Amino acid sequence: MSLRKEIKFRTVELVDAKLIYEWRNDSLTRKMSLNSEKIDYVNHLHWFNSALNNNKVNIYICIIGLEEVGSIRVNTINNINKLNWMVSPNHRGKNYGFIMLNEFLIEHKGKYIAEIKEENIASINLATKAGMKVYKKENAILSLGI
Repeated sequence: MSLRKEIKFRTVELVDAKLIYEWRNDSLTRKMSLNSEKIDYVNHLHWFNSALNNNKVNIYICIIGLEEVGSIRVNTINNINKLNWMVSPNHRGKNYGFIMLNEFLIEHKGKYIAEIKEENIASINLATKAGMKVYKKENAILSLGI
């Protein structure tokens, strides 16, 4: 069975706050994030609740088979859809990042951008493999779009 048939995206709910928090505060996730600061749980809950109630923010959990393998967030600002994604620390190295992003872009047609640290080779590679193109480099941050 192909993974394409097994992949699903579901909108996050309040019960997902702890899971997203744990993934976000993983040391490698923090290192590769534009904001590498450790987030405290109270601040995370405030942000998460705000995101849930903001129609310009959509967060999805990616499920492959029965496993929650990562998340994708879309922030729409001035009609620009900015993508952010995380792969669960337990699911790295399995090509799930590419599968997740590629399938998301197929299912959710539109124009998207992403900002990725130049040192985050894995995310740059999966984004370009999914069809995103680098259009700007500034302060060790690559901007990609599709």
